[in-house]
Amino acid sequence: MNKDNFELNGDWSYEIELPAFAGFQERRGPYVSISSELPTNGVVTIEFEDDLTDNPDPYVEQLNTLDFIFNNQEKIAHVITEKILLNLRDIRRFNAENKKKFQHIKYDNVKSIMGIAAINIKTASKDYFSYYDIVCGCDWSKSAINFLFHCERIVSLKSNGISRWDALKDNGSYERIWNKPHEIKTPQRYTAPPKYNKLKPSQKFENDSYELRLITRKLNEKFKNEVESGAIDINGKYKLADITFLELTYWYGNNELSEYLLTKKATIRYALHDCVDYAYSEEALALLLKHDADINAYDRFGKTIIYRLVSALLYWLDDQYKINENTEFEFSHQATEIFKQKIHHFIKLGADPYIRNHNRINCFDVIQYASPDSQTQVINFLEDCLKEK
Repeated sequence: MNKDNFELNGDWSYEIELPAFAGFQERRGPYVSISSELPTNGVVTIEFEDDLTDNPDPYVEQLNTLDFIFNNQEKIAHVITEKILLNLRDIRRFNAENKKKFQHIKYDNVKSIMGIAAINIKTASKDYFSYYDIVCGCDWSKSAINFLFHCERIVSLKSNGISRWDALKDNGSYERIWNKPHEIKTPQRYTAPPKYNKLKPSQKFENDSYELRLITRKLNEKFKNEVESGAIDINGKYKLADITFLELTYWYGNNELSEYLLTKKATIRYALHDCVDYAYSEEALALLLKHDADINAYDRFGKTIIYRLVSALLYWLDDQYKINENTEFEFSHQATEIFKQKIHHFIKLGADPYIRNHNRINCFDVIQYASPDSQTQVINFLEDCLKEK
């Protein structure tokens, strides 16, 4: 789309043509990485920040800013170029190993070392124009850099920074908003505004996070009522990640809902692992086993709990293992006796240290990476646990 044919259709992200931005690197890959060996032709993704109001369109101030960008794109590209040249000395100093690359950078070739990933037009505004971020990728940093603009003026320049507060400080509303009491609203599901029959991005996010918010805030009666009415599926998942509602109850220590979902015969899947990771108690473990959880089940990465516990014991027990197998770190620091107690308890309940993970390694295999003394100590401990089983 260009200035002459731009039309709102209920989306909050558009591809627009800004000829003045042609010649920059094309930075439309993951994490603002280079997405083409050729320079961009000036097509840029423009995104409107939205909110949870019923207003189906961007605010007037945001549309004013879009119009400003269309009409002043040459000036904006010039301001970016001048700012980079102003910072060129620092760029060279912090990239000494690649100094030659930036040695001959001048006004005409700044575009060869950076690119525009997206433009985000914010809801925060001043004098009838919204602030906007120009998100860039560059050759001197792996992180994105954000130019926060108001009209043609750069308000702030940050690496991976959150510019909202800079905008609010600039328009004078920072103190009022910062000091405003935080209002915790009851989670709700949103319906699409009728004008376009499309959910706004923030509304979709709230809908996708609805069950998660009920679980984390322990609004258990509301959750149960919606299960009983059929509005919530007991085997449903958090839509933004592959995590079931039962697993989430362990992530956030909601024991009441854990027990409720188990009595409803929710699929256990990785809940046993999540219980051990985030909400461990012998009572919680016993409840899972009562509802047919497999104590030798694999986790998301193909590992059994007993393997992860033995790996963690070795990690915190033995410096040599820590050096050789640092990728095997599984649990935060606890006394080695705590891990031994858990291992003993799990083996007593049927955990099998001889079971191989998906990578074909079992508990005894992984012990070989420890020092000889630790190998002997842990092998003897496991064998004693098995004898007591």
